[in-house]
Amino acid sequence: MIRLSFKNIIRKRSRALLIFILSVISAFNIFTQIAQKNSVKNSLKKLITEAISGQYIIYDSEKNINVLESQFSDVTLFEWHSSDSTQLLEKNPNIKSIGRRLRFGGMLSYGEESIGIHLQALSQNHLQRISNILDYKEGSQPKKENQIMISETFADELEANVGDTLVVLANNRDGYLSDNLLQVSGVFRTIGPAQFLLPIGFIHYKKGMEILRLEDNEAMEVLVNYHTLQNTVSGAKTLKNQISGINPRLKIAVWEKTAPLLNSIVGVWVNAGHAIKTVFIVFSVLVLVNIIIMMTNNRKKEIGTLLAFGFRPYFIINTIALEYIVLISSGILLTGGLLKLIFDLFLQSGIPIPSEELQAAYLSTSISPELYWSDILWVMLLFGMACYLAVLVSLRKLFHSEITTLLRTTT
Repeated sequence: MIRLSFKNIIRKRSRALLIFILSVISAFNIFTQIAQKNSVKNSLKKLITEAISGQYIIYDSEKNINVLESQFSDVTLFEWHSSDSTQLLEKNPNIKSIGRRLRFGGMLSYGEESIGIHLQALSQNHLQRISNILDYKEGSQPKKENQIMISETFADELEANVGDTLVVLANNRDGYLSDNLLQVSGVFRTIGPAQFLLPIGFIHYKKGMEILRLEDNEAMEVLVNYHTLQNTVSGAKTLKNQISGINPRLKIAVWEKTAPLLNSIVGVWVNAGHAIKTVFIVFSVLVLVNIIIMMTNNRKKEIGTLLAFGFRPYFIINTIALEYIVLISSGILLTGGLLKLIFDLFLQSGIPIPSEELQAAYLSTSISPELYWSDILWVMLLFGMACYLAVLVSLRKLFHSEITTLLRTTT
């Protein structure tokens, strides 16, 4: 059967080439759309897990955390030592980073202007990771303890620039008002995903401890990010079991639960991407199925000859279907493999989006196309099934056909 299928491919090169080219064109359209969807989904997840929420949050509170609404007064402080982070890293090789975070509300003032702001105090390493996501109007992330990074919108409201000194007011752990001076180290643009960071200012962790009057080993939240952005039930359960030995009171929250609004936005994008992908696949499958049915119907004399030589109907159906499946799968695999190679080697830095309207639509200033082998294999499987069904439908009367009738056809 396999030998006969390959002989047919070689013998009818024009027919094989047409099927192959159509599969390449279909695969190219489908995979580029999938790569765009994956890029937007990953950029949103990276923004949320790095700059807003954290992939997993370790905390001590009876209340559920909402990182866009809950404040310092809503959670319970707990002890967390550097040795606890080391212990967790040794137990769980899937963990990429562990860092403490402080979130609290405050008031920023510059000159005669004042504005409320949500402050996040983070480690230097975490600030650098956030900086890699952002597009700066000027300056950079806070590199000194007395610096702050704010959005372009906040800077315009305060009429402040990089290098200006702001006054920050916030309630500390004792319920008193703390005041401090912070110098603007950077102003980031609020386009693309950064529009969700509009009300957030980023400062150094030690400065946050000073403002809130915390001790060295006190923590409000500990953020844990894995090497992959995909949250799993087993990942959260494993992490919960591992921290129970450190402090059984501590709880685990995943970013989907801590940022429900943003999770809904990600869900809309993912579902819309799936819908568009489905449309592309259905349209491409219908085109190929119709061409396969037409070609198969024009091979009646060939089929009649095979029946005359004693081949069974199912053998003939499987042989013809295998011929088309090999051609289509080769086209999909070649196109998907080349696109994945190009994306991985040359486009990881991203393709800039020039239009602000498109940036708002894609929730990003650039697209870093991502294509996975699972996407390629899934499309191959769908096309292979559709191909086999097309041949089966086309030859459904083969079992009851007279050989002489098939041999008398002019095709």
